[in-house]
Amino acid sequence: GGIHAQEAGPGRTWRGSYLDIYRQNLGGNRPLVWGLHPYTDIMAFEKADAAHRPPPALSSTLVGEFACDLSTVGYHENTQIWLNEISAFQYYNMKGAPKKSWTPKVQAAAGHYLLTGLPRAAGGAAEPTVTRAYYLNFQATDAIANPTNNARWALVLKGGLKVQRIYYTFVKR
Repeated sequence: GGIHAQEAGPGRTWRGSYLDIYRQNLGGNRPLVWGLHPYTDIMAFEKADAAHRPPPALSSTLVGEFACDLSTVGYHENTQIWLNEISAFQYYNMKGAPKKSWTPKVQAAAGHYLLTGLPRAAGGAAEPTVTRAYYLNFQATDAIANPTNNARWALVLKGGLKVQRIYYTFVKR
């Protein structure tokens, strides 16, 4: 149901948003770290970059909204958000749909955005901050030989270390 959507749960017995229900079931524990998969933020950035348009406003990203929602329920600047299972895409989106305008240059820009732009979506006054990003698929096999290995998302391809542009974004940060 997402962060804001009302959850029905088994037998439609749950009431409240995903975040409300999750917090209710923590048994009084207050996590210092929350994980988030902001695939949609990277895809929206790549779509805008490929079309030579400005990226979405940081406040409208999943990361920005999540940080705001956490702050609203009492998680503030001492709370961390880790971006995990995140990728930037080349020639295809996350679902495998062809995106020919999503070139290595667009992928590299998305990698830079992941490291330098998107983390700023969190961390407003009294909001949690992004402190880590775990990139999905550091290495993968050739997409043509075995497309299920998602080489189009990888930082470095196996076999002779054929380097994709996004790799440079991470090693030269």
